[in-house]
Amino acid sequence: STFKIVVASGALNEGVVRLGDVFDCEHGHFAFAGRVLHDHESYGALSVEGIITKSSNIGAGKIAVEHLGDALLYDYIRRFGFAQYTRIPLTGETPGYAAQAAKWNKLSISRIPMGHEIMVTPLQMNLAMAAIANGGTLMEPMLIRRLEDADGQTVIEYKPNVVRRVV
Repeated sequence: STFKIVVASGALNEGVVRLGDVFDCEHGHFAFAGRVLHDHESYGALSVEGIITKSSNIGAGKIAVEHLGDALLYDYIRRFGFAQYTRIPLTGETPGYAAQAAKWNKLSISRIPMGHEIMVTPLQMNLAMAAIANGGTLMEPMLIRRLEDADGQTVIEYKPNVVRRVV
C-alpha cells in the first residue's frame, strides 16, 4: 500500500490529476484486462486524496491506467530510486527489482501502483517516503552525522547529499 505514493505523486507532478479529482472505485471490484482488482472495502467515488488516505488499490490502478501510463509510471519508479542502489556505504545491498515498462504484461499497469511485480528494500521505501516529506527531493541515505574523538571533538562531519528532485 505504501507504493501508491509513486503513482499518486507522479500523476500530481505531471499535472494529469489534482487532489480533488474523483475516480469511481466501483465498490471494490474493478475488472481490467480480464482480471478483477479488489479493494479491502467497498468504495464508490473517491478523490485522489481519498484514494491515498483510504489506500484504494482500484483508485491507484485507475490513476495509472487512465492518466499516467506505462512509461511515466516506470519513470517515477526510477526517479524515486527503486530498482537501483541507494549509495549507502554498506556491503550487501540489493537494488531490488522493477521490470522495464516494455516487459510489463497487460495487467502490470493496474497492479504495480499497489506494489505488485516490484521488489524494494525497506531502505528504498523509507527514502521514497522521505522524498515526499522533503518536498520532493530524494536524499542519499545517511547513517551518522559525525565522528568524534575520545575528547568529544568532531573528527569528521557528514553533510546531507541530494540525489535528485523527484517531484
